[in-house]
Formats: sequence, C-alpha cells, structure tokens
Amino acid sequence: MILAFLFIVFFGLMLINVPIALAILTASLGAMLLIGNGGVTIIQSIQTATESFSLLAIPFFITAGIIMDRGGVTKLIINFAYGLVGHIRGGLALVNVMGSMLFGGISGSAVADSASIGSVMIPAMRSKKYDIGFTTALTASAGTLGIIIPPSIPMVILGITANVSIGRLFLGGIIPGITIGLLMMVYAYYVSRKHLYPTEERVSMMEIIRRFFKSILPLLTAVIIIGGIVGGVVTATEAGAIACIYALILGMFVYKHIKIKDIPGIFLEGSLTTAAVMLIVAGASAFGWVLTYVHVPEMLSEFLLSISDNKYVLLILITILLLILGTFLDPTPIILLVAPILFPVVTSLGVDPIHFGLIFVINMALGQLTPPVGVVLFTAASIAKIPIERVIKPMVPLWLIMLTVLFAVTFFPAMATYIPQVLMP
Repeated sequence: MILAFLFIVFFGLMLINVPIALAILTASLGAMLLIGNGGVTIIQSIQTATESFSLLAIPFFITAGIIMDRGGVTKLIINFAYGLVGHIRGGLALVNVMGSMLFGGISGSAVADSASIGSVMIPAMRSKKYDIGFTTALTASAGTLGIIIPPSIPMVILGITANVSIGRLFLGGIIPGITIGLLMMVYAYYVSRKHLYPTEERVSMMEIIRRFFKSILPLLTAVIIIGGIVGGVVTATEAGAIACIYALILGMFVYKHIKIKDIPGIFLEGSLTTAAVMLIVAGASAFGWVLTYVHVPEMLSEFLLSISDNKYVLLILITILLLILGTFLDPTPIILLVAPILFPVVTSLGVDPIHFGLIFVINMALGQLTPPVGVVLFTAASIAKIPIERVIKPMVPLWLIMLTVLFAVTFFPAMATYIPQVLMP
C-alpha cells in the first residue's frame, strides 16, 4: 500500500507538471505519514544527505562552467575547432561536434554545452543552408558529450551516491566520449557530402597555432581538474573550487570579458541551479528512505537475479530500465533514486563499478535526448526556434550512434576501465 501510494502520487504530480523535486518530496512525505513513525528518521535522512562535504563539488563545477561561458571561452573554442576542420566538407557541422567535445571538457553539463555551442553554431549553420532539423539534432547530441567527457556533474553525483571514485569515473569517460564524438563527426561528414553542404575557408597553420594558444588556457581546465584528482593532490570538491578560481582569473584578467559588476549575477545563477539540484537531492533521500523501509532494494535485487545471473543479460535489462526512466526523468533524480539499488546488484556479479558507472552515464546522456522530457533536445530546439517534431527524424541516426557505443562499452569493459586502471590502479 505504501509503495503504491508513493508511486501513484509521484507520477500523478509529474503528469500535471509539478516540478520533479516537489513531486518527489510530496510523495515521500505523504508515504511517511502513512508509515506513521518515520517522521524524525526521514528528516534526519534529508539533513544527512544534504550536508555532505562532497556535494560542494556540484556548485563549484556549475559556477565554473558559467564563468567560462561568460568569459568568452565558447568563441575561442569554436574558432580553434574551425581552424582544424572548417575546410572539410560540412565544416560547420564538424566544428559543431568538435566544439562540443572541447567545451565538454570544461562545462560538465550537457545543457550548458548544447546552449553555449548551439547559440553560436545553429544560427551559423542556418545561414549556410544546413537543414535545420539536422543542425538541431547534431547540436543536441553533441551537447550530451558534456556529461561523458570529463569533468562531468552527473559523474560527481554518481560517485557520491554510489561511493565510487569520481576521479576513476572521469578517466573512464575519456574513450567512450571521444568515440561518440568521432562517430558523430563521421556521420556529419557523410550527411554533408550527401547534401553538398559547403566547406569553409582554409585557415593557415600559423593561424591554427595562434588560435590553439589563445584557447589553451581554458582547455587546461580539464587537465587541472583531472590531474589534481588523479594525482591525489585534491578531492573532487577542492578541484571544483580551483576550477572556479581559475575560470574567474581567466575571465577577469586574461580575456577581460567579466567585470566585477558581473560576479553577483554569475553567483546568483550558479546558486539557483545548485538550489534546484539540492532540492532534488533532499527529495531523493526521503524517497530512498521510504523505498528502503518497504524493502524495495531487496525485492528488486531478488527479481533481477531471478531472471538471470549472467552479468551481461542483467546489464542489458538495466540499460532498458534506465532508457525508459530517462524519457521522463532528468539524470540527477535517476542517479539518486536508482544507483544505490543497482550498484550492489551488478557488483555482486563481478561488474567493475567504473564499467557500470559509464554504462549509467551514457544512458543518462541518451535520456536527455529522448522526449517527452529530453531537456537537451528541447534546449537545442528552442535555440533553433523549431518544433520538436522536426528534430525526431534527424535524431534517429545519432541515437543509434550513442546506442552502438553504449553496447560496445557494455560488452567491452576495457573501453571504460583501461585508462583508470593505468592512471589510478
């Protein structure tokens, strides 16, 4: 009865467009009243979940991404990518993907990636007569590389929630993220050849080198973050704080796009985004307490293991579950609600936590591209000012690319574990 009430209220509130955090909290508190004696415990659960020192990494990474975007980094990265691949057939499409790959190593957010790159590349590609549906689909898909290529805010949340090394998760995302990006570039080139999309003016080698050195400082952000964590010099939280300070120095004193008067607005934007995330964290901790009270983790574990004890069969079943959840939930609530249940199940069968973590994150990236809630897809469509229906058909090949890499990572764990094993054994 309690479980039925919990999910009926939760999904009912979702259907009437109540914000996800409030839907989770309301359903959890209602279930708590039915339980009768869980009030104090559930409040303590919320307090403990939101007081975690590790969670400070979230506002730091969010704010660092905002500072980088405001500091003019997007244009520098796009100019550098343009110099490298702009002269190839469909150059702007290739720049779009490469720019997202490079910006993904700074922002840690798929929405920030697609919005920053899309606001520049969608109008540029539209002016060169690229199909707007293809342009929007490519921008949205490439934007999700922001949470696969390190650093990644969902990886931070996943590492904290599932008690997995954030540094190893970051390293695990390198090969899958670059593979997806390269395959998207191959597809973009194929479409550009087919439709005879234009090439751009070739840039001299000296100009490419000049653009590289202009963009090298922001690109070093990922190196500083990952290097610090991998080297054991800093924690993920401390790395986020360093990234904020570094981004602020670049924005104010190197590129001079940020003034002192801009800082309160930047911190306000970062605080609002963080507050939304933390409200979900609070709700998810209450939701998780109720699930634990009615023994859902044990029941789900027994159910999955009753189907098969073959780890690859279970990974495929879990992928299907995560893809379904991704169609109507954002990554943060999925990670907070489902990861603590699924990680013990798969690791008991010998699945490496980093391997499963990358499977989880790629699923989250796909979820951000699938209606009805796919926030990255809707972000790109709103920038392009087109209805979402025009993006669905061009999205299909890009979905297939991501699914192909997802299954490759599933069946070839070394794609996710090789670099972590070498650099953080």
